[in-house]
Amino acid sequence: MIEENNSFIDILTLSQEPYVLLESGENLKNWGREDEIIYNQQLRQIEKLKFYRNAFEFIYAHKIKGAYFEFGCHKVRTFRMALTEARKKNMNDMQFYAFDSFEGLPDCTDNLAQNAQYAPNMLYTSEEEFMDIIIKHNIYVDRVKLIKGYYENSLTKELIKKLSSEGVKASLITVDCSLYESHVAVFDFVKSFLQEGTIIYLDDYRAIYKGSPFLGVPKAFEDFHKNSDFIFTPFLDVGWFGKSFISYKQILLTYNS
Repeated sequence: MIEENNSFIDILTLSQEPYVLLESGENLKNWGREDEIIYNQQLRQIEKLKFYRNAFEFIYAHKIKGAYFEFGCHKVRTFRMALTEARKKNMNDMQFYAFDSFEGLPDCTDNLAQNAQYAPNMLYTSEEEFMDIIIKHNIYVDRVKLIKGYYENSLTKELIKKLSSEGVKASLITVDCSLYESHVAVFDFVKSFLQEGTIIYLDDYRAIYKGSPFLGVPKAFEDFHKNSDFIFTPFLDVGWFGKSFISYKQILLTYNS
């Protein structure tokens, strides 16, 4: 077993070969499945926190006003990262929207449904659990808004009209909902809230289908990009799994021949 605040996650340097400290067989002789899970999660959450720090620095530096949208809020990890980084930048007027079924994954036709990890009702965090964690985190609690429901039911034209009438635009959008169909619904919704400089973070960009750029999340995003009024330039990779983009309005240039 490994303990909290252990050194396995750190890269420590040496003054001789191999110049970095590597755990030996003796160090890892009791390493088990639980250690593996913790280690993998530490690596992934560190990469995500690095991204959020840089994303909020970008938003702050360029004075991009807007809300935080998160689609897929299981465990409330990245949502808390957003709250924390916004507070560090004194973004005291920012709104935070959590879009989730709060009942786990839906039934779908995506062939990922055949994988137990993506079966219906997996990745489940209830509304009550979500808000308990938010209240304990105690940052901008009164600015957190929950939009409950599977996306085909919750991301309605009425909701678009309501938020648009309130002047809502997004500065940072996180999409972590695994399934192709869910991403299609999300992209169709968020197009109404994009602005110059909006960051879109796709957590599962390379996490499924062996990272294929032709299936799942990359396919949904490419289809969205082709039909959008915006262009999306690469921003930051997030570990090996995630990818982010910055939104810009397309500019038609004419040249005198």
